[in-house]
Amino acid sequence: AWQKRWVGELVGKLRRYASLVLTSIAGLSALNLTLSRFQSRGSGMSSLFVTSPTIFVAQSKEEPLKATDMIERRDWYVYALAHPRHGLFYIGKGKGFRLYSHEAWAAAIKEARTHKEEILKDIEEQNEEPTRFVVSHGLLEDEAWELESILIAFTKRMQTFDLKPNLANIASGHHSGAYMLLDKEVGFLNPEIADFKGKRLLLLSINSTYDRDFDYGKGLPGHVAGSWALSKSQAEACSYVLACAAGQIVGVYTFDKWIEGAKPAEPGKRQRYRFEGRPACDEFATSIVGKRLPDSEGFGRGNPVRYSGSADVAGLES
Repeated sequence: AWQKRWVGELVGKLRRYASLVLTSIAGLSALNLTLSRFQSRGSGMSSLFVTSPTIFVAQSKEEPLKATDMIERRDWYVYALAHPRHGLFYIGKGKGFRLYSHEAWAAAIKEARTHKEEILKDIEEQNEEPTRFVVSHGLLEDEAWELESILIAFTKRMQTFDLKPNLANIASGHHSGAYMLLDKEVGFLNPEIADFKGKRLLLLSINSTYDRDFDYGKGLPGHVAGSWALSKSQAEACSYVLACAAGQIVGVYTFDKWIEGAKPAEPGKRQRYRFEGRPACDEFATSIVGKRLPDSEGFGRGNPVRYSGSADVAGLES
């Protein structure tokens, strides 16, 4: 009986991570990166650099990046380091500034002692940087451990058989836009917080549909327009609609009207609406796009709709 339960649990976990692994490999395949030998973990000494406020992470930058310029992540994430010359050379997990600690450590030592350090030293000497992927973030610790182990095992098996990614899948995987993001797309390097200036705003979370290749300043995609379960009167009382992904504002829109969805609302649930509008390009919109959401404006679990500065419209009903 225990064996059946164990197998059932294992199958469930594999299903849960299947689309994520698919998206990860698809991302690397698109970059035409070959797999190289890598280490799953460093010496452990690099963890000393995780929270130091004086660490210079990338010596090749015109103005070296300090740890104080980065956002302190409050969740676990799984990441990967890659480079065109060296391929995918490291997969890890962590919190805080762990993603950058390897570069900081390599820059601080005189001689490389591991293959990972040799790679990072070579990249540094060429005045280059590795590509930093955030495979998935917002994870619990055990989820990060599990995902890291799956990706390392998968990659090592690919190496064993001398295989290179060449995916023929048509679909990118479920919620693929939320995975394999560059560090700058997750907001690690953008600590500036948006100032909403007390305006009434409608915030929409598009984490699961975010398209890293789409320019949200040039159009209104369907996954932003809706449909959204919300109060129409509250939405109409807002001045702007903000599309948010991974804690950042990726698009700011004005709307002409909100249109009721084709399907009537189920009993006990809000009606769904979509809006017609366009990207906003005024001074306020340009001052907040690309910046981080204030800590007070985070989305609740499972709720992709939030109102800001709407205390005086909170009593309105749809």
